[in-house]
Amino acid sequence: MELQSKRVEILPAKRRAMILERLRRDGAASILELSEAIGASASTIRRDLEQLTEGGYLERTHGGALFVPPLQATFEHEPSLNAQLQHPQKRAIGAMAALRLNPRESVIFDTGSTVLEAVRATAERQIPLTAVTNSLEAASLCAACPSWRVIVPGGTVRAGSQMMVGEPGVSFLGTIHADVCLVGAYAITGRILIGAMAALRLNPRESVIFDTGSTVLEAVRATAERQIPLTAVTNSLEAASLCAACPSWRVIVPGGTVRAGSQMMVGEPGVSFLGTIHADVCLVGAYAITGRILTDASLEVASLKRAMIQSARRAILLIDSTKFRAPSFSAFCDIEAISEVITDDGVSEDHLAMLRSFNIKVTLVDAAGNAG
Repeated sequence: MELQSKRVEILPAKRRAMILERLRRDGAASILELSEAIGASASTIRRDLEQLTEGGYLERTHGGALFVPPLQATFEHEPSLNAQLQHPQKRAIGAMAALRLNPRESVIFDTGSTVLEAVRATAERQIPLTAVTNSLEAASLCAACPSWRVIVPGGTVRAGSQMMVGEPGVSFLGTIHADVCLVGAYAITGRILIGAMAALRLNPRESVIFDTGSTVLEAVRATAERQIPLTAVTNSLEAASLCAACPSWRVIVPGGTVRAGSQMMVGEPGVSFLGTIHADVCLVGAYAITGRILTDASLEVASLKRAMIQSARRAILLIDSTKFRAPSFSAFCDIEAISEVITDDGVSEDHLAMLRSFNIKVTLVDAAGNAG
């Protein structure tokens, strides 16, 4: 008698994570495709899709589903599902983090699935530690390590999770001074990653013009963390404040009139001053890039950006993929004046091909950014 092969049972949370990862990769899939790929019945996949749709993870289509990244700022993954998403990557990150810890250090372990993998990997190293955590699951793992001193600050357990929040934990953390904190995040924005990449383009003792704008501001923060000596030129009050906190930086603010409701200075004497200097690099943003033209909504801002680019030996454009769109009011630069574009991987292939047709270096950062 011929025996029928049995389906391998998969935990529901892991199965739903496999569905989400397949949809994130392909954008959409039918119930039949998911059933064959995951090894579950069509009725099981259908129930999983209904639950994921109710949770806000995707949209149902006729006979399948469509992956739609959650846009709500308050969206949170279900903890059991989040623990299964990108599990091999989380395990690898946790293992690398564990290698950063030294014997007898005091370590704060944040809640979250990626940090939990770091706890597991650190426990396997069997080094003595003082571990501080408000994760019940992490505390349980820590307690199994005989050479660890384990401190749980306490708090209120969040419904459906393994984490404690609020008091007395927050107040207690204000009284200690640990060596290391391993922390996770729900997401890291493309602007932060673009700024971090731009900071790596700068060399010690260069003169750098920092444009106004949120993405360039992230580049200022990332450059400050490198602690390299620089001459920084900026017409952003917020950027100037960050630069002034760096003792090895010479900071020049060309000046001008502060735009209402903003942190930027435009007009004179800044524009004229920029015409008298020759900087090494300009990190510049744009409201829009359309074909070969960079634009901004304001004539005054466009004039300032134009002067900044003309005053530097090379200009690096920092923009996220949403800026590839219809032009704004005032053009300030042709794309051929830019030596490199740093953007995120959400940019279309057509736009990438356009940039490369002008022999411009394009650097993409991974803006998926989901972390646990």
